[in-house]
Amino acid sequence: MRAHAQSNLSCSTPPGARKGRGFMLRADSESDKALHVPVENRDVSLELVVDAMDSAAAYKEHVRNAAHHILEAVGNYSEVWTDRLHLCIAACLVGTEVFCMDVTYGKNREVFSFSVQGSYPSATWAGSVAEEPWNHMPAQLQACGPKESSANWRTAPSR
Repeated sequence: MRAHAQSNLSCSTPPGARKGRGFMLRADSESDKALHVPVENRDVSLELVVDAMDSAAAYKEHVRNAAHHILEAVGNYSEVWTDRLHLCIAACLVGTEVFCMDVTYGKNREVFSFSVQGSYPSATWAGSVAEEPWNHMPAQLQACGPKESSANWRTAPSR
């Protein structure tokens, strides 16, 4: 049995007030160094600082703040392209159109196929980040809104 969060979480920006396309690609040691990362890329995960916690309450507050930061970041866009699995899932939870990609080892594709695909209509598998799929989108996808785009360009993960 799968549980789903509502797509109108309080940390999500209303659809009409969202920015357009957001890039949230890895910029850490696991990123593809040959990738031409868009200048407007924002690796939200690197914005989070993990400090030593001196109590369970402090840890709980830190986790709550980190989750809110991530959900708000992906919820500020009408469309997010990411190779970070937790950002893909977060975008699904707030109803943001998300294009999920793999880095090199296939984890994202497998989790997407097992847990996300078919459960979240706002999620689309976009292949490998190395192929820079945002530069090769079909013209009909570039012209349509978030809800129409997934119907026009949804692909199943290859095995």
